Amino acid sequence: FLLAFAVALPWKYLGSYMPLPVLQIFQMTFHVSVFLGVFNLLPFPPLDGSKIIGIFIPRAWVPKYERFLSEGVRYFVAIILFDVFILGGVFGFSIFGFVLGFLHEWVSMVILLGT
Repeated sequence: FLLAFAVALPWKYLGSYMPLPVLQIFQMTFHVSVFLGVFNLLPFPPLDGSKIIGIFIPRAWVPKYERFLSEGVRYFVAIILFDVFILGGVFGFSIFGFVLGFLHEWVSMVILLGT
Protein backbone atom coordinates (compact mmCIF):
# COMPACT_ATOMS: atom_id res chain seq x y z
CA PHE A 1 0.00 0.00 0.00
CA LEU A 2 2.94 2.31 0.63
CA LEU A 3 4.20 1.78 -2.91
CA ALA A 4 0.71 2.48 -4.28
CA PHE A 5 0.57 5.69 -2.26
CA ALA A 6 4.07 6.73 -3.39
CA VAL A 7 3.15 6.13 -7.04
CA ALA A 8 -0.24 7.84 -6.70
CA LEU A 9 1.27 11.19 -5.79
CA PRO A 10 3.21 11.82 -9.02
CA TRP A 11 0.52 10.08 -11.10
CA LYS A 12 -2.19 12.36 -9.74
CA TYR A 13 -0.32 15.66 -9.79
CA LEU A 14 2.19 15.22 -12.64
CA GLY A 15 0.35 12.73 -14.83
CA SER A 16 -0.64 15.26 -17.46
CA TYR A 17 3.04 16.26 -17.90
CA MET A 18 4.44 12.71 -18.12
CA PRO A 19 5.10 10.84 -21.34
CA LEU A 20 2.48 8.16 -21.95
CA PRO A 21 4.77 5.14 -21.33
CA VAL A 22 5.89 6.55 -17.97
CA LEU A 23 2.28 7.30 -17.01
CA GLN A 24 1.26 3.74 -17.91
CA ILE A 25 4.07 2.33 -15.76
CA PHE A 26 2.87 4.43 -12.82
CA GLN A 27 -0.72 3.28 -13.34
CA MET A 28 0.23 -0.39 -13.62
CA THR A 29 2.48 -0.18 -10.56
CA PHE A 30 -0.33 1.44 -8.58
CA HIS A 31 -2.98 -1.10 -9.55
CA VAL A 32 -0.72 -4.14 -9.08
CA SER A 33 0.38 -2.86 -5.66
CA VAL A 34 -3.20 -2.32 -4.51
CA PHE A 35 -4.30 -5.71 -5.83
CA LEU A 36 -1.43 -7.55 -4.12
CA GLY A 37 -2.05 -5.67 -0.89
CA VAL A 38 -5.75 -6.52 -0.89
CA PHE A 39 -5.10 -10.14 -1.86
CA ASN A 40 -2.51 -10.56 0.89
CA LEU A 41 -4.99 -9.38 3.52
CA LEU A 42 -7.49 -12.15 2.78
CA PRO A 43 -7.99 -14.24 5.95
CA PHE A 44 -6.69 -17.52 4.52
CA PRO A 45 -3.38 -19.18 5.34
CA PRO A 46 -0.60 -18.63 4.19
CA LEU A 47 -1.65 -15.02 3.53
CA ASP A 48 -1.03 -12.33 6.15
CA GLY A 49 -4.72 -11.76 6.77
CA SER A 50 -4.86 -15.11 8.57
CA LYS A 51 -2.19 -13.93 11.01
CA ILE A 52 -4.07 -10.71 11.68
CA ILE A 53 -7.12 -12.75 12.72
CA GLY A 54 -4.88 -14.46 15.31
CA ILE A 55 -4.69 -11.22 17.26
CA PHE A 56 -8.41 -11.39 18.00
CA ILE A 57 -8.72 -15.15 18.69
CA PRO A 58 -9.63 -16.02 22.31
CA ARG A 59 -7.10 -18.22 24.11
CA ALA A 60 -9.55 -21.11 24.26
CA TRP A 61 -9.63 -21.25 20.45
CA VAL A 62 -5.85 -21.05 19.89
CA PRO A 63 -5.39 -24.82 19.23
CA LYS A 64 -8.12 -24.76 16.58
CA TYR A 65 -6.63 -21.60 15.09
CA GLU A 66 -3.16 -23.19 14.90
CA ARG A 67 -4.66 -26.25 13.19
CA PHE A 68 -6.41 -23.87 10.77
CA LEU A 69 -3.04 -22.25 10.00
CA SER A 70 -1.36 -25.59 9.37
CA GLU A 71 -4.15 -27.23 7.34
CA GLY A 72 -5.74 -24.15 5.82
CA VAL A 73 -3.36 -23.94 2.86
CA ARG A 74 -4.92 -27.05 1.31
CA TYR A 75 -8.40 -25.64 1.70
CA PHE A 76 -7.34 -22.28 0.29
CA VAL A 77 -5.86 -23.91 -2.80
CA ALA A 78 -9.00 -26.03 -3.23
CA ILE A 79 -11.24 -22.96 -2.91
CA ILE A 80 -9.15 -21.02 -5.43
CA LEU A 81 -9.22 -23.92 -7.92
CA PHE A 82 -12.98 -24.34 -7.47
CA ASP A 83 -13.53 -20.63 -7.93
CA VAL A 84 -11.37 -20.37 -11.05
CA PHE A 85 -12.23 -23.58 -12.87
CA ILE A 86 -15.79 -24.38 -11.80
CA LEU A 87 -17.37 -21.03 -11.02
CA GLY A 88 -15.28 -19.01 -13.47
CA GLY A 89 -15.01 -21.56 -16.25
CA VAL A 90 -18.48 -23.07 -16.18
CA PHE A 91 -20.66 -20.28 -14.83
CA GLY A 92 -18.54 -17.28 -15.87
CA PHE A 93 -18.57 -15.78 -12.37
CA SER A 94 -15.74 -15.68 -9.84
CA ILE A 95 -16.37 -14.92 -6.18
CA PHE A 96 -12.72 -14.02 -5.58
CA GLY A 97 -12.73 -11.88 -8.70
CA PHE A 98 -15.80 -10.03 -7.52
CA VAL A 99 -14.54 -9.53 -3.95
CA LEU A 100 -11.01 -8.55 -5.00
CA GLY A 101 -12.35 -6.23 -7.69
CA PHE A 102 -14.63 -4.49 -5.21
CA LEU A 103 -11.88 -4.14 -2.59
CA HIS A 104 -9.39 -2.98 -5.23
CA GLU A 105 -11.74 -0.21 -6.36
CA TRP A 106 -12.50 0.85 -2.80
CA VAL A 107 -8.84 0.94 -1.69
CA SER A 108 -7.82 2.70 -4.91
CA MET A 109 -10.42 5.41 -4.32
CA VAL A 110 -9.29 5.88 -0.74
CA ILE A 111 -5.63 6.19 -1.74
CA LEU A 112 -6.30 8.50 -4.66
CA LEU A 113 -8.63 10.68 -2.60
CA GLY A 114 -6.05 10.80 0.20
CA THR A 115 -3.26 12.10 -2.00
